[in-house]
Amino acid sequence: MAFKDDGAGKGECRRAPLTLGIGAPRLPSAAHDVRVNCLGSGRQYPPEADAATVGNMRYQVTVKDVAARPTAVVPATTTWQEFPTLWRELSDEVWACLRAGGISGGCRVVMLYLDDVPNVEVGVELLVPCPLTGRVVASALPAGQVAMTVHHGPYSGLGAAHRAVTDWCAAQGRQRSGTLWEVYGPHNDDPAKVWTEVYHQLA
Repeated sequence: MAFKDDGAGKGECRRAPLTLGIGAPRLPSAAHDVRVNCLGSGRQYPPEADAATVGNMRYQVTVKDVAARPTAVVPATTTWQEFPTLWRELSDEVWACLRAGGISGGCRVVMLYLDDVPNVEVGVELLVPCPLTGRVVASALPAGQVAMTVHHGPYSGLGAAHRAVTDWCAAQGRQRSGTLWEVYGPHNDDPAKVWTEVYHQLA
């Protein structure tokens, strides 16, 4: 069963009988190449710009201070070649753990890329107590200042959102730490109604 967030993206984990199934969200079968996405194209924008256009997509890029957000994840050290097939295994492991703890959904899926190795954390925002077992551990999305945007549409287009942020940072002279993450909105069978938040931590 594909993961469906009935909390309208509010990030509220829902407890339910253990008979309810959980699966990974319907993310791309081959995850986007974050290393390529984050290189940027060198496109320049006026100093006062707060938006970036990549292809035919226009993104609003904002700088904000964010608090740490608790997560349940499986951390891994991988390669950019392996990650497109690894992320689902990690996500399935987290959901199996949550199901055993009585959580059936409502937790937004997260993918945290700590560096360019990459060291990654794949899992969910977890705002209610749940026993964590196996390789699943408690962690958090980083606190601090970020540049972020929201991608609306199929996951295959996420690269444009990352590039919009990197282009904007380059134009503004803002340095990125190299840590970035994605927070996925609720599943929808209509790709046009799918949204994903993209965050780049600023140095």
